[in-house]
Amino acid sequence: MALLKDKDYMVKQGLIPKPETVDENEWLSRQDAVEDKIRWSEQLDISSVAKIYFFSNEMNTIRKWKAELGKIKQYNAFTTASSTHHNVEVTVEGITKATGVQLLLKHFQLAPENILAVGDGENDLPLFKLAGHCVAMKNATDLVKEQADEVTEYSYREDGLYRFLKGKFH
Repeated sequence: MALLKDKDYMVKQGLIPKPETVDENEWLSRQDAVEDKIRWSEQLDISSVAKIYFFSNEMNTIRKWKAELGKIKQYNAFTTASSTHHNVEVTVEGITKATGVQLLLKHFQLAPENILAVGDGENDLPLFKLAGHCVAMKNATDLVKEQADEVTEYSYREDGLYRFLKGKFH
């Protein structure tokens, strides 16, 4: 759901030519969201918001947004992460992919060291800290690659996860 007053801005973000730094998958996802998936509303019911997603084609806009969020964090508890260089995800403090996986581990009585975590974005790092073995995709940011035990030979666009798993478990 998004505010109707932001629709023109959001549509305009998807109409300009794709900037070099925006990944093709993210670009298509943003266009698809604006065209078909977003419900536009005059007001948002924030009582049920799980995540706020901010995207911009402009890196400077993202940098400013992250800086502003950093200031706000001093007074309000929340978590921020980015899955690419062009977005910021804001969630309830302490809620990450890792906290979701921890619930599953508890339910199925499994140990974290038995987890293989695969990711390519900053939002995967909490899961990397939990998992017994971490793999970064070839297209991952340097920060993610530094936290991984190994890096795939192929990117996600090149079926990197499939090729990695096939090579490990075939």
